[in-house]
Amino acid sequence: MLIFVITQRLDDESRKQYEMELHSNDLPKWNNFLDFLIKRSQALENVQRNSSLKNKNEYSPKFRSFVVKSNEKTGPLCPSETHPIFKCKMFHEMSVQERSNKDSVFGYIVTGSIQNEPSNYYFCNFIQDQVDRNLTKFWDLEAIGIKAESSCDPDDQAMQHFKSSVRFNSGRYEVGFPWKGHTQELNDNFSVAEKRVKSLTRRFIRDPTLYIKYSEILKEYESQGIIERVLETEKPTDRAVFYLPHQAVFRQESLFTKMRIVFDASSHEDGQPSLNDCI
Repeated sequence: MLIFVITQRLDDESRKQYEMELHSNDLPKWNNFLDFLIKRSQALENVQRNSSLKNKNEYSPKFRSFVVKSNEKTGPLCPSETHPIFKCKMFHEMSVQERSNKDSVFGYIVTGSIQNEPSNYYFCNFIQDQVDRNLTKFWDLEAIGIKAESSCDPDDQAMQHFKSSVRFNSGRYEVGFPWKGHTQELNDNFSVAEKRVKSLTRRFIRDPTLYIKYSEILKEYESQGIIERVLETEKPTDRAVFYLPHQAVFRQESLFTKMRIVFDASSHEDGQPSLNDCI
Protein backbone atom coordinates (compact mmCIF):
# COMPACT_ATOMS: atom_id res chain seq x y z
CA MET A 1 0.00 0.00 0.00
CA LEU A 2 2.84 2.39 0.88
CA ILE A 3 4.62 1.65 -2.41
CA PHE A 4 1.47 2.50 -4.31
CA VAL A 5 1.07 5.83 -2.50
CA ILE A 6 4.69 6.82 -3.16
CA THR A 7 4.59 5.86 -6.82
CA GLN A 8 1.61 8.18 -7.29
CA ARG A 9 3.86 11.04 -6.15
CA LEU A 10 6.54 10.24 -8.73
CA ASP A 11 6.70 11.99 -12.08
CA ASP A 12 5.31 10.21 -15.12
CA GLU A 13 8.70 9.15 -16.49
CA SER A 14 9.93 7.70 -13.16
CA ARG A 15 6.69 5.85 -12.63
CA LYS A 16 6.95 4.43 -16.13
CA GLN A 17 10.54 3.27 -15.50
CA TYR A 18 9.54 1.53 -12.26
CA GLU A 19 6.62 -0.27 -13.89
CA MET A 20 8.94 -1.55 -16.62
CA GLU A 21 11.23 -3.16 -13.98
CA LEU A 22 8.39 -5.09 -12.38
CA HIS A 23 7.67 -8.63 -13.47
CA SER A 24 4.09 -9.47 -14.23
CA ASN A 25 3.91 -12.35 -11.71
CA ASP A 26 5.89 -10.77 -8.87
CA LEU A 27 4.51 -8.43 -6.21
CA PRO A 28 6.49 -5.20 -5.66
CA LYS A 29 8.93 -5.40 -2.72
CA TRP A 30 10.01 -2.57 -0.53
CA ASN A 31 13.77 -3.13 -0.80
CA ASN A 32 13.58 -3.30 -4.58
CA PHE A 33 11.54 -0.13 -4.62
CA LEU A 34 14.15 1.71 -2.50
CA ASP A 35 16.95 0.55 -4.80
CA PHE A 36 15.00 1.88 -7.76
CA LEU A 37 14.48 5.24 -6.08
CA ILE A 38 18.19 5.60 -5.33
CA LYS A 39 19.24 4.74 -8.89
CA ARG A 40 16.58 6.99 -10.35
CA SER A 41 17.61 9.94 -8.15
CA GLN A 42 21.25 9.54 -9.20
CA ALA A 43 20.25 9.49 -12.86
CA LEU A 44 18.10 12.60 -12.49
CA GLU A 45 20.85 14.46 -10.64
CA ASN A 46 23.40 13.65 -13.34
CA VAL A 47 21.04 14.78 -16.07
CA GLN A 48 20.24 17.96 -14.20
CA ARG A 49 23.91 18.72 -13.52
CA ASN A 50 24.90 18.20 -17.14
CA SER A 51 22.03 20.36 -18.36
CA SER A 52 23.00 23.18 -16.00
CA LEU A 53 26.60 23.15 -17.21
CA LYS A 54 25.51 23.11 -20.84
CA ASN A 55 23.13 26.04 -20.67
CA LYS A 56 22.48 27.94 -17.49
CA ASN A 57 19.60 29.80 -19.07
CA GLU A 58 17.72 26.70 -20.11
CA TYR A 59 14.21 26.51 -18.79
CA SER A 60 13.93 24.13 -15.84
CA PRO A 61 10.89 21.81 -15.60
CA LYS A 62 8.07 22.94 -13.42
CA PHE A 63 7.70 19.59 -11.63
CA ARG A 64 10.57 17.50 -10.38
CA SER A 65 10.42 14.26 -8.40
CA PHE A 66 12.48 13.69 -5.32
CA VAL A 67 14.08 10.78 -3.57
CA VAL A 68 16.32 10.51 -0.57
CA LYS A 69 19.96 9.78 -1.34
CA SER A 70 21.10 8.13 1.83
CA ASN A 71 22.17 4.61 2.79
CA GLU A 72 22.40 5.55 6.43
CA LYS A 73 19.95 3.90 8.76
CA THR A 74 20.24 6.76 11.21
CA GLY A 75 18.55 10.07 10.40
CA PRO A 76 20.87 13.05 9.81
CA LEU A 77 18.49 15.37 11.66
CA CYS A 78 18.15 13.13 14.70
CA PRO A 79 21.22 10.78 15.01
CA SER A 80 19.97 9.28 18.24
CA GLU A 81 17.14 7.56 16.42
CA THR A 82 17.34 4.87 13.77
CA HIS A 83 14.93 5.47 10.89
CA PRO A 84 15.00 6.43 7.25
CA ILE A 85 14.54 10.05 6.26
CA PHE A 86 10.94 9.67 5.10
CA LYS A 87 10.01 8.59 8.66
CA CYS A 88 11.78 11.49 10.34
CA LYS A 89 9.37 13.73 12.24
CA MET A 90 11.72 16.70 12.13
CA PHE A 91 11.97 16.35 8.38
CA HIS A 92 8.20 16.38 8.01
CA GLU A 93 7.94 19.49 10.20
CA MET A 94 10.22 21.41 7.84
CA SER A 95 8.68 23.50 5.09
CA VAL A 96 9.17 22.60 1.44
CA GLN A 97 11.47 25.59 1.02
CA GLU A 98 13.66 24.45 3.92
CA ARG A 99 13.89 20.90 2.55
CA SER A 100 14.96 21.92 -0.96
CA ASN A 101 17.33 24.84 -0.25
CA LYS A 102 19.65 23.17 2.23
CA ASP A 103 22.69 21.10 1.32
CA SER A 104 22.52 18.22 3.76
CA VAL A 105 24.92 15.30 4.27
CA PHE A 106 22.70 13.11 2.14
CA GLY A 107 22.67 15.50 -0.81
CA TYR A 108 20.09 17.87 -2.21
CA ILE A 109 16.46 17.14 -1.53
CA VAL A 110 14.06 18.30 -4.23
CA THR A 111 10.37 17.90 -3.58
CA GLY A 112 7.02 19.27 -4.68
CA SER A 113 6.58 21.76 -7.47
CA ILE A 114 8.40 24.93 -8.34
CA GLN A 115 5.95 27.80 -8.44
CA ASN A 116 6.71 30.38 -11.06
CA GLU A 117 6.57 33.96 -9.95
CA PRO A 118 3.44 35.59 -11.42
CA SER A 119 4.07 38.49 -13.73
CA ASN A 120 1.60 41.35 -13.72
CA TYR A 121 1.26 43.45 -16.85
CA TYR A 122 -0.64 46.73 -16.87
CA PHE A 123 -1.88 48.31 -20.06
CA CYS A 124 -3.15 51.86 -20.20
CA ASN A 125 -5.01 52.83 -23.36
CA PHE A 126 -6.55 56.18 -24.25
CA ILE A 127 -9.35 56.20 -26.80
CA GLN A 128 -10.93 59.40 -28.03
CA ASP A 129 -14.30 58.45 -29.44
CA GLN A 130 -16.53 61.19 -30.82
CA VAL A 131 -19.36 58.92 -31.95
CA ASP A 132 -21.61 59.90 -29.06
CA ARG A 133 -20.89 63.57 -29.59
CA ASN A 134 -21.59 63.41 -33.32
CA LEU A 135 -24.73 61.35 -32.76
CA THR A 136 -26.05 63.88 -30.25
CA LYS A 137 -25.35 66.72 -32.66
CA PHE A 138 -27.13 64.82 -35.42
CA TRP A 139 -30.27 64.30 -33.35
CA ASP A 140 -30.26 67.95 -32.27
CA LEU A 141 -30.25 69.07 -35.91
CA GLU A 142 -33.00 66.60 -36.83
CA ALA A 143 -35.16 67.80 -33.94
CA ILE A 144 -35.19 71.40 -35.19
CA GLY A 145 -35.63 70.43 -38.83
CA ILE A 146 -32.12 71.31 -40.06
CA LYS A 147 -30.45 69.02 -42.58
CA ALA A 148 -27.04 69.02 -44.17
CA GLU A 149 -27.01 71.25 -47.21
CA SER A 150 -25.47 68.59 -49.46
CA SER A 151 -28.19 66.06 -48.68
CA CYS A 152 -31.20 68.44 -48.50
CA ASP A 153 -33.81 67.88 -51.19
CA PRO A 154 -34.51 70.90 -53.50
CA ASP A 155 -38.23 70.52 -52.89
CA ASP A 156 -37.64 70.75 -49.14
CA GLN A 157 -35.54 73.87 -49.64
CA ALA A 158 -38.28 75.47 -51.74
CA MET A 159 -40.90 74.64 -49.11
CA GLN A 160 -38.77 76.08 -46.32
CA HIS A 161 -38.24 79.27 -48.33
CA PHE A 162 -41.97 79.54 -49.06
CA LYS A 163 -42.87 79.24 -45.37
CA SER A 164 -40.31 81.83 -44.33
CA SER A 165 -41.05 84.46 -47.01
CA VAL A 166 -44.77 84.17 -47.87
CA ARG A 167 -46.97 87.14 -46.94
CA PHE A 168 -50.43 88.40 -47.76
CA ASN A 169 -50.46 91.88 -49.33
CA SER A 170 -53.47 93.72 -50.80
CA GLY A 171 -55.46 90.53 -51.29
CA ARG A 172 -52.54 88.64 -52.84
CA TYR A 173 -49.93 86.19 -51.59
CA GLU A 174 -46.36 87.30 -52.21
CA VAL A 175 -43.31 85.04 -52.00
CA GLY A 176 -39.69 85.98 -52.46
CA PHE A 177 -37.60 84.44 -55.20
CA PRO A 178 -35.99 81.15 -54.10
CA TRP A 179 -32.43 82.10 -54.89
CA LYS A 180 -29.93 79.30 -55.44
CA GLY A 181 -26.92 79.21 -53.19
CA HIS A 182 -23.33 79.57 -54.40
CA THR A 183 -24.31 81.16 -57.73
CA GLN A 184 -22.99 84.26 -59.48
CA GLU A 185 -24.88 87.46 -58.78
CA LEU A 186 -27.02 89.04 -61.48
CA ASN A 187 -25.43 91.89 -63.38
CA ASP A 188 -26.98 95.02 -64.83
CA ASN A 189 -28.56 93.91 -68.13
CA PHE A 190 -29.85 97.33 -69.18
CA SER A 191 -28.33 97.08 -72.66
CA VAL A 192 -30.14 93.79 -73.39
CA ALA A 193 -33.49 95.17 -72.23
CA GLU A 194 -32.93 98.37 -74.25
CA LYS A 195 -32.37 96.39 -77.46
CA ARG A 196 -35.62 94.50 -76.86
CA VAL A 197 -37.60 97.71 -76.36
CA LYS A 198 -36.22 99.25 -79.57
CA SER A 199 -37.05 96.09 -81.52
CA LEU A 200 -40.58 96.09 -80.06
CA THR A 201 -41.01 99.79 -80.92
CA ARG A 202 -40.14 99.18 -84.56
CA ARG A 203 -42.75 96.42 -84.61
CA PHE A 204 -45.39 98.78 -83.16
CA ILE A 205 -44.67 101.26 -85.93
CA ARG A 206 -45.31 98.60 -88.52
CA ASP A 207 -48.44 97.36 -86.74
CA PRO A 208 -50.34 100.11 -84.82
CA THR A 209 -53.08 97.63 -83.83
CA LEU A 210 -50.49 95.55 -82.02
CA TYR A 211 -49.39 98.65 -80.14
CA ILE A 212 -52.96 99.34 -78.96
CA LYS A 213 -53.51 95.77 -77.74
CA TYR A 214 -50.08 95.69 -76.12
CA SER A 215 -50.73 98.93 -74.24
CA GLU A 216 -54.11 97.67 -73.02
CA ILE A 217 -52.55 94.50 -71.59
CA LEU A 218 -49.80 96.43 -69.81
CA LYS A 219 -52.38 98.78 -68.26
CA GLU A 220 -54.40 95.77 -67.12
CA TYR A 221 -51.28 94.20 -65.55
CA GLU A 222 -50.55 97.49 -63.78
CA SER A 223 -54.10 97.78 -62.44
CA GLN A 224 -53.94 94.21 -61.17
CA GLY A 225 -50.62 94.82 -59.42
CA ILE A 226 -48.71 92.37 -61.59
CA ILE A 227 -46.36 95.15 -62.74
CA GLU A 228 -45.74 98.67 -61.49
CA ARG A 229 -44.34 101.79 -63.05
CA VAL A 230 -40.80 102.53 -61.88
CA LEU A 231 -39.33 106.00 -62.27
CA GLU A 232 -35.70 106.30 -63.26
CA THR A 233 -34.98 108.30 -60.10
CA GLU A 234 -35.91 105.22 -58.03
CA LYS A 235 -33.18 103.12 -59.63
CA PRO A 236 -30.81 101.84 -56.92
CA THR A 237 -27.26 103.11 -57.16
CA ASP A 238 -25.63 100.74 -54.67
CA ARG A 239 -26.33 97.50 -56.55
CA ALA A 240 -26.94 96.15 -60.05
CA VAL A 241 -30.46 96.16 -61.48
CA PHE A 242 -31.82 93.33 -63.57
CA TYR A 243 -34.45 94.11 -66.21
CA LEU A 244 -37.02 91.68 -67.52
CA PRO A 245 -37.49 92.09 -71.30
CA HIS A 246 -40.97 91.22 -72.57
CA GLN A 247 -42.61 90.33 -75.85
CA ALA A 248 -46.00 89.40 -77.31
CA VAL A 249 -47.02 85.77 -77.74
CA PHE A 250 -49.98 84.97 -80.00
CA ARG A 251 -52.30 81.99 -79.69
CA GLN A 252 -54.99 82.15 -82.37
CA GLU A 253 -56.64 78.94 -81.15
CA SER A 254 -57.35 80.47 -77.73
CA LEU A 255 -60.94 81.70 -77.24
CA PHE A 256 -60.18 84.46 -74.74
CA THR A 257 -56.47 85.45 -74.73
CA LYS A 258 -55.24 85.34 -78.27
CA MET A 259 -52.31 87.54 -77.29
CA ARG A 260 -50.47 87.71 -74.02
CA ILE A 261 -47.28 89.36 -72.84
CA VAL A 262 -44.47 87.09 -71.66
CA PHE A 263 -41.52 88.28 -69.56
CA ASP A 264 -38.25 86.74 -70.61
CA ALA A 265 -36.27 85.66 -67.51
CA SER A 266 -33.74 83.76 -69.65
CA SER A 267 -32.19 86.86 -71.24
CA HIS A 268 -28.67 87.71 -70.13
CA GLU A 269 -25.47 89.40 -71.17
CA ASP A 270 -22.77 87.28 -72.75
CA GLY A 271 -20.98 85.28 -70.09
CA GLN A 272 -23.42 86.38 -67.35
CA PRO A 273 -26.19 84.38 -65.65
CA SER A 274 -29.87 84.93 -66.30
CA LEU A 275 -32.61 85.20 -63.71
CA ASN A 276 -33.64 81.60 -64.42
CA ASP A 277 -30.09 80.46 -63.70
CA CYS A 278 -30.23 81.97 -60.22
CA ILE A 279 -33.64 80.74 -59.01
